[in-house]
Amino acid sequence: MPSNILKKKHQVFQFFKYISRSRSAHSVHSPFAYDFYTNILKNKISGQDRKLIQRIRSKGLKNRNIIEHTDMGAGSGGKTYTRKYKRVSRIVKNTAISHKFGEVLYNLVRHYRPQNILEFGTAAGISTLYLALARTEDSQLVTMEGCAETATVARSNFKKAHVKNDIQLLTGNFASVLPVAMEQMPRIDLVYIDGNHTKEPMLEYFNMLLPHVHNDTIFVLDDIHWSGEMTKAWDIIRNNEQVTLSIDLFRMGIIFLKKELSSQHLILRY
Repeated sequence: MPSNILKKKHQVFQFFKYISRSRSAHSVHSPFAYDFYTNILKNKISGQDRKLIQRIRSKGLKNRNIIEHTDMGAGSGGKTYTRKYKRVSRIVKNTAISHKFGEVLYNLVRHYRPQNILEFGTAAGISTLYLALARTEDSQLVTMEGCAETATVARSNFKKAHVKNDIQLLTGNFASVLPVAMEQMPRIDLVYIDGNHTKEPMLEYFNMLLPHVHNDTIFVLDDIHWSGEMTKAWDIIRNNEQVTLSIDLFRMGIIFLKKELSSQHLILRY
């Protein structure tokens, strides 16, 4: 059976499993988890930031320019990388985070106020904008993108949002540029991983980051049920001995390392 069909079957199975197991706020008893539900999942982005991101997304979806897109992740089909000519509109449509989950990123940054933010997978920069517009002025945001031409599109979007100087964008294979990011950001408060949707690289990134985390570090993992490999990686990560609270939102998984919390895995309806 072709891999894309297996992947779709896996996604459908995991979605129905999520629907049957997910819980609402009324069944969340942990004060910390309830605070998360209230301030992260229920809050809406302020009008100005929401309109700005939507305007940039809309322009991207209408951008007919063609670039040479380099894929170093799951889309490379097991190769080191693949190169294809793609319209910018297609890249934005297929890779940009939805507003629903962009709000999660925005609210995480606005509520927990992380000082050092690291992103794997800039793409066209839409997810980066949610992180950047919510951050405090003294925080640091480093984002990594494998494709140089896609990174150029992201830089253009940062300029349109007037946050170009607030973001450091590193280009290249994640395994190569991550050590560079670590030199500039030895202590990580929030990390968002949305790139190379395969099991081994995901686990490799997680393990490389562990020496740089602390009690209040937050991990956000995208597309945790995108494939069987990603679900396995998510299960291994959430069962790591340093993890005390994991939250499954189906599309996105969120990890907390707070030692004062009782170990718990929540599947929340969102």
